[in-house]
Amino acid sequence: MADQAHNWSFFEKNYLNLFVLLDGVWVASLSLVPDFYQTGSITTLPMLRERQGIRLDADLYEIRESRPMALILPCLSLELEHKGLDDVVRELGKVNYLTDIAVSIAAPDRNTYLKVAHKFNDISTQSGKPPQFVWVDGPGVLSLVRELEREGFDLGQAGKALSVWLAMGCLLLEPPVEVVATHDCDIKDYDRDLLARLLYPAAHPSLDYTFVKGYYPRFGDFLYGRVTRLLVFPLLKALKEVLPHNSLLEFMNSFRYPLAGECSMKFDFISRSNISRGWGVEISTLGEVFERVDVEEVCQVDLGSNYDHRHRELSPQNPNDGLHKMAIDVCKELFAMILGRSVEGTLISHVREAYTRQAYGSIYRYRDLAAFNDLSFDVALEKETIGIFSRALFRAGQDLSENRRSELKPANWKQIMVKLPNFLGKFGQTIAAEAPR
Repeated sequence: MADQAHNWSFFEKNYLNLFVLLDGVWVASLSLVPDFYQTGSITTLPMLRERQGIRLDADLYEIRESRPMALILPCLSLELEHKGLDDVVRELGKVNYLTDIAVSIAAPDRNTYLKVAHKFNDISTQSGKPPQFVWVDGPGVLSLVRELEREGFDLGQAGKALSVWLAMGCLLLEPPVEVVATHDCDIKDYDRDLLARLLYPAAHPSLDYTFVKGYYPRFGDFLYGRVTRLLVFPLLKALKEVLPHNSLLEFMNSFRYPLAGECSMKFDFISRSNISRGWGVEISTLGEVFERVDVEEVCQVDLGSNYDHRHRELSPQNPNDGLHKMAIDVCKELFAMILGRSVEGTLISHVREAYTRQAYGSIYRYRDLAAFNDLSFDVALEKETIGIFSRALFRAGQDLSENRRSELKPANWKQIMVKLPNFLGKFGQTIAAEAPR
């Protein structure tokens, strides 16, 4: 027994998740052997070995001067109430290769803004510089947003897209960075390896991708990721029925988690890209990538752990909140990119019918997946969710067919800097005036 205990300690320390003890014999754990097959139009980089983060950190530290890297953190004041923010801050305090960190904070008042900013006191760049902060709801920033709208640029309502866009402005004020990563601040059990895996394919010269999308499983006692698995995937299949040879659909179908908020990219690409409004920002970004980046320069990377986020309510009766609102925005972006900005109602009806069939058909696959892994699964709730998403799909189609989509230009930093050469300077003065002291 003592020998077995010693053996377990040894393998737990050095080969965790690679072997299991069966009848006194160590054997390979086939259930944990990763999938490395390349089946989509983009490259997939799964994690084949445990503890690779130590090497990735070291490599990124070595190239930090030749490949300056930055991190964008969109943060809501709600994160003060959740564990995720503390996990993110603690782990980022151990990172030593970032040239710049930009934190955009959505907060209703200055006192709350300062409380959130205070959470980041222990984070700094590799040179010891503290993060840059932008108060998304600050009076000065809101005044600049209204100015851009008067000039014909659409930044949309407050949300993740606007927060990321404002943080990009912070990075333009500093010495140039080459690669930027972004992820949310509500990730529970965050590990700094996530950032290293995100940045490495874009930053390291041996890979040198232009755009990198993260993916990972989402589950607890039951399966999460409802918008992705019950809306996006079946909707992509439904659209493929209508448009069987559409290259954009093939591209979208290559991503294992198209709505993941974790990604990295060359900064020049994102600063020239159009950032969509609302919850459709991730889908919109993939559309920009498809239009502007060669498919050989796009990859998705396995982020490893089952990272849990703050979960949003379904809001079945309120199309302006929660996952209901998110579903509408996601559908609008997909329809606008694939079907055009003005679509016929009959076409949307065909898509809706195909979507409903595909979505209901997927329920029983997920039921079996849950049963195989001893997870709870509520078939009735899944069907209810699909019904809500179906209505969201129809609403999105109606909005587009009635030309309710904004005719303003999406926000694009490079275009703004050409048209309004003094704007970036005013932006810098504004965030400096509203910065935490």
